[in-house]
Amino acid sequence: MRRLLLILALLLLPVLAQTRYRVHAPAVAWPPGPGQEVVTRCVACHGPELIQGQRLSSAQWDKVLTKMQGWGAVLSQHEKARLVEYLGRHYGSEVPDAPPVRVRLEALP
Repeated sequence: MRRLLLILALLLLPVLAQTRYRVHAPAVAWPPGPGQEVVTRCVACHGPELIQGQRLSSAQWDKVLTKMQGWGAVLSQHEKARLVEYLGRHYGSEVPDAPPVRVRLEALP
């Protein structure tokens, strides 16, 4: 039975690989507050779902931002402090997960 399923999957793979979709997802909304203007710069390299999906303590966010600075992110100490506070408040370890977002896929011709 496993062998049959594997063969079917391998036969269907080329067909599925040729199917392309357009994803319709709601626009990203950042919670308002001090630091919002800084976090929008993060999406130059990272998708918002990466940031919004994490639940880190302020100390962990501080370490992440220090690592990002080491990789070339330009943040003043003041901006970094505001960003750590913003991320800790809105995406901290004590903040419940956001509800799932519904997206719609549209097959392309």
